[in-house]
Amino acid sequence: MSDKRILPQILSMLTRLQQYKGRDAIDNVRVKIDDMISNAGIVLPAEYDHFLSAYQAYRTYNIEDAIPGFLHSKMLSKKQDNCVLHLYCELHLGTIYSLLGYSHQALKHFLKAYENTSIKDDNFHLLLNLNIGDAYLLLSDFTRAEQHCRKAEKIANAIQDKTCLALSQMNIALALAHRGKLDRAFKWINKSINVAKETDCPRSMGFAWSYWAQILTFSHQFDLAEQKYKQACEYFKESYEFFGHSENLYHYAKLLLADGRTEQALIKCSEAKALLSQDNNYNARSKLHELEAEIYREQGKLQQERDVIALQVKEANTELQRAAIKETHYIENILKLGAEKRDHDMLHMLHNNLKIITQIGQKIATARKIENCLNDIYTQLNTIIPIDVFGIAFHDKQKNQLNYDYFIEKDQILPKFVIGCNNMSSIGSYCIKHGETIHLNTNTAKDISVYVNPEEMDSQMYFGEGDTCQSAIITPIILNGVITGVLFLEHHTPYAYQHYHCELAQQLASFIAVSLENQRQTLTLKRQQLELKTINKKLDTISRQDPLTGLWNRYELEAVVPYLINQATNKKQPLSCLMIDIDYYKDFNDHFGHHKGDEVLKILAAFFRSIFNLDDDYVFRYGGDEFLILLYNQPQEEAYAKATKLQIKLSDALIMHPKSCCSDRLSLTIGAYCWQPQDNVENSENMTINTLIQLTDQALYFGKNQQRNSIATYDNILKNENLALNILPLQIGI
Repeated sequence: MSDKRILPQILSMLTRLQQYKGRDAIDNVRVKIDDMISNAGIVLPAEYDHFLSAYQAYRTYNIEDAIPGFLHSKMLSKKQDNCVLHLYCELHLGTIYSLLGYSHQALKHFLKAYENTSIKDDNFHLLLNLNIGDAYLLLSDFTRAEQHCRKAEKIANAIQDKTCLALSQMNIALALAHRGKLDRAFKWINKSINVAKETDCPRSMGFAWSYWAQILTFSHQFDLAEQKYKQACEYFKESYEFFGHSENLYHYAKLLLADGRTEQALIKCSEAKALLSQDNNYNARSKLHELEAEIYREQGKLQQERDVIALQVKEANTELQRAAIKETHYIENILKLGAEKRDHDMLHMLHNNLKIITQIGQKIATARKIENCLNDIYTQLNTIIPIDVFGIAFHDKQKNQLNYDYFIEKDQILPKFVIGCNNMSSIGSYCIKHGETIHLNTNTAKDISVYVNPEEMDSQMYFGEGDTCQSAIITPIILNGVITGVLFLEHHTPYAYQHYHCELAQQLASFIAVSLENQRQTLTLKRQQLELKTINKKLDTISRQDPLTGLWNRYELEAVVPYLINQATNKKQPLSCLMIDIDYYKDFNDHFGHHKGDEVLKILAAFFRSIFNLDDDYVFRYGGDEFLILLYNQPQEEAYAKATKLQIKLSDALIMHPKSCCSDRLSLTIGAYCWQPQDNVENSENMTINTLIQLTDQALYFGKNQQRNSIATYDNILKNENLALNILPLQIGI
């Protein structure tokens, strides 16, 4: 069986992969396709292979791994004019982004496919409208959701796709319920339930019962809704639908919370989160975190609520992932220490203060520059710790000095200054050397002498510029076990700080350390992004150019020609096209070798660039020994003159060709066609890239048949057919 029959069969299989059920279904399809191409003695096209591999990753819930495969298949499909596979790639990319919770990104792909689709494929239009409707549901645009799901329902009815019919009907029902149209919602959900029962598909049944329960909740039928949620859970357990199952548990948990059954609600949240460990839907996890936090708040469990919020922050910003992990770690350590050393009242105070420290830490961690938020930090920190001075000094390991870059005293930002650490003239130097947190409640010589000689101490550091400071907390900023700086908190009154203030300062120092790491990573990321942008720009140029000659390739031709046709049409300007073929190039290669043949192509490319050197001249390598040139706003006479100049230049180059049947040297046969929209010779609205190239190719073919080493215009063909038109005289040869 030829590939002309095999490949369409494989394409049909790829576009219907969603209809293959079971965990091993895609593996079985792969085996079947391998057998088909093996028996036919052909190689599976790369775009087909990437599509199948991507779908395999998608079905095994490695959905993020599927994205590059679909993108690659999409690019290759476009190059191969495989519009069907290209559109299915857009469809599946939208589905993946929807599953990942990026509804706007999903809609971008769906609507791109929706606006550009030209294929007659009911299955495609069904899936597309159903997925668009589902995306609008997630975005709470219930009117558009209903519109697209109604289109999907109509197609599903026509092609008897019961599974998609049930899903589209239940989506319509839910959209109506959200819009307050409960009577109509119940009619639609009943329709979907009847269809779902016919399919005997646990996944469809699970969604139907879950949506039914949500609509019952809208109408305050809570007992009946709970029954449906339970039934939906049982159906989902029979399928591999993790997201739908977790979503059902989420709504079930909300119902339990509204009924005051908070412990049961937490259990359902935990079950839902366990399911999502097999998925990558950030929005779903985020909703569960919010619901869990709400439940803990209802129970009065403030610490558990904070833990959930901390986890949510971690997942919301991967750049702060390490910060969130450390935050949880330090909070747990502080709570453990507080439970051992403090009574209940002190522990409660610590909890409240940690909440503010967390907020300050997050402000620091997300700030591009610490100085931009220094005043805000000073003000907010003063609500839980009395301070006159707040400062951050960074340690320069090479110079062994402390750079006091961020210091604020009584609302005034101090100028930057530097203190060396070699002679241990400051408490900051001691802190750097020993890595200890220093807690002072007086500034007596006896207290200070534990750390430095009071007579040699740098007074600017410890005492500040104003009143003498009596209390101080100096704690190291540590990142990955390395001391990178020192945090200073000072107050003018003695005994201003208690032990838990040190713990808060250490927590804040940890956030500062993470902030520095985040800023370093951000700078690294920006540098990498800039490098990637440069590389992508180079790759884009490479992908558009022929590597041997440096001329534009056919990929770029497909982008340029429609633009030039549009410009010519709008401005009524001529567009000339030259198709150039090297005479007996194969014989030249066979005689001199391919290396010499490649050198000839490079020489010709240089001639092209020197002659066709205007901004409106476009030269493409069309095939092995064929070149195509577009000359915008240049009539046939100018194109002909340039073509003549090219032939003369090549002839003068004296590249001998003993195997040529038309010349003793290397020569060209050139076909020329000039399209002039204003002449109305052709309908300008119907001019396409294929038509333009076809007419030029006909002129080339005419010249090759008549006499090689020639320039033949399309008018020559018309003249040969005895058409009464004003044409250039036929010219063969130079």
